[in-house]
Amino acid sequence: MPKITLKLSQKALILVAIPLIFEVGFIAILYTNLVQAEQQVQREIKAKEIVLCYNKLNFATTAVSRNLLLLCVMGNREAYKDYLEARASIPAQFDHLKQLFADNPVEYNRIVRLQAIAHKCEEGYDSILRRAQEGDRLMLFVEQKRLAPTLSSYTKEIDAIRMDTEERESKLPSQQQHKRETLRKLLISGVLLNIILAVFLVYLFNRNTTRRLSVLMDNTRRLAAGKPLNPPLPGSDEIAELDKVFNEMAIVISDATEKERAVVDYAQEVICSLDENGSFTKVNRAAITVWGYEPDDLIGTSLFNLLSDEDRHATESAIAALKSTSPSLSFENQVRTRSGNLADTLWSARWSEIDRSIFCVAHDMTDRKQMERLKQEFYSMVTHDLRTPLSSIYAILVLICAKALGPVSEPVEARLNTAKKNVERLIGLINDLLDLDKLEAGKMPIERSKVDAGEIINRSIQAVETYAEQQHITLSYDNSTCELEADGERLIQVLVNLISNAVKFSPEKSTVKISTVKTKDWLEFRVADNGRGIPETYQKAIFERFQQVQASDARRNVGTGLGLNVCKMIVENHGGEIGVQSEENKGSTFWFRIPLVSAAAVMPTQLK
Repeated sequence: MPKITLKLSQKALILVAIPLIFEVGFIAILYTNLVQAEQQVQREIKAKEIVLCYNKLNFATTAVSRNLLLLCVMGNREAYKDYLEARASIPAQFDHLKQLFADNPVEYNRIVRLQAIAHKCEEGYDSILRRAQEGDRLMLFVEQKRLAPTLSSYTKEIDAIRMDTEERESKLPSQQQHKRETLRKLLISGVLLNIILAVFLVYLFNRNTTRRLSVLMDNTRRLAAGKPLNPPLPGSDEIAELDKVFNEMAIVISDATEKERAVVDYAQEVICSLDENGSFTKVNRAAITVWGYEPDDLIGTSLFNLLSDEDRHATESAIAALKSTSPSLSFENQVRTRSGNLADTLWSARWSEIDRSIFCVAHDMTDRKQMERLKQEFYSMVTHDLRTPLSSIYAILVLICAKALGPVSEPVEARLNTAKKNVERLIGLINDLLDLDKLEAGKMPIERSKVDAGEIINRSIQAVETYAEQQHITLSYDNSTCELEADGERLIQVLVNLISNAVKFSPEKSTVKISTVKTKDWLEFRVADNGRGIPETYQKAIFERFQQVQASDARRNVGTGLGLNVCKMIVENHGGEIGVQSEENKGSTFWFRIPLVSAAAVMPTQLK
């Protein structure tokens, strides 16, 4: 026989339904007994009323006989009135008895027979009364003798019926008492049985449900402690489903924990936790490769013991701020490794008030710091060891080419011009590198002031005009004016670079157009040429460092690949945008837009 499985809601329904059904049945039985008891009371009242009617009937019959005797024998004329009243009350009693026995055919027929005898008695009364009026005493006596048996039969029948009724009435109290006793026992038994049934059902329900819930609660404690869970609960009710989901959740959490542990253990950064005093409580295995310490060697050791005095004070201040004012922050220091070297470290820390612990990720920046030092040394070398000598060489070449130091032959002059251009290109490359370094380091701030767009365009064209004439290129501009807040010198640097590139890549006897477009929030500068165009795949790359479009004329148009990147950084530091619209063999339009208002809402782009 298959085992019946019920859901928790079905069990609860049964727990409520069974006592409810029992209550309904008990109420039905109780109601039936109450109705029977009410009927018993009504029968008792009816029996008393019947006995009363018989007594009245018997009394009326006796009164009729007595008053008739007084009237006829003793000649008492006042008895006649009582006779008539007593005789007139007899039919009303019979009618009342018929109503009382309307639902009892046997007794009803008995009343009918009794009423027939009463009619015969009334006929005898009339004969006696008639003889008494005639004065015939002999016949009066005869009529009395003739009436005596009928009257005796009538009286006996009344007495018999009354006695039967009284007998039944005498039994009613005992029956009613029995009913009341039965009802009382039924009420007590029903209440006790209902209580026992309810307690039994609750016991069965709770025994199963409580046991299963205790397993579920034990599983929560086991999950929190990282212990194996109990076997899954059988059944298909809500508790079993919840336990199933809980087991599935435990598996998912276990897998996630294993993955998280693997990520933490094999991470390149040192991931650790510190107590509120700065001592290590947990450390991943990256500490071996980064600092040379085993995790067990660090646990219980204070972080401050690994730092220099200067870094110790700064780190203590950072941790104090972390616990008091900022839930998370970053700070740098140098950690002394097992080998004795100092490792530049960037700490990302978060304070947990609940755990009273600091959770940290320590990123080793030793290589990065070394690269930054090498970079600074490189820029210093470029500035002092390259730019200064090249500037001197360039100045001498300019003087020689201008024949300020004496005449030179044409072949020598051609070679000197080539050398001058190469030196000029090298100086431009060095200047672009130094500008990039300053922009990245924030050492070239944007000094905004109110400037006129027309003046910026005119000064930019003047700077490139000679070069454009040498290339036989015409410069065209709309000569519009618009005031904006910007660093004018930097915008001129951007425009000069864009116009120079346009001239460089434009065919001879073509035109480079410079224009502006004003919107509600922006002023857009546009430089359009009729050059070879830029393939779509290169249109974003050309703004990155050392990126140029490779083409057949690349040798003629040699550049550093840094100019557009410098332009991009200058425009973005203004809170603007830069881009290009181009099709191959149809020319290019370089554009950049600058906000018209320099407010708090227009912040310079932070370079990374």
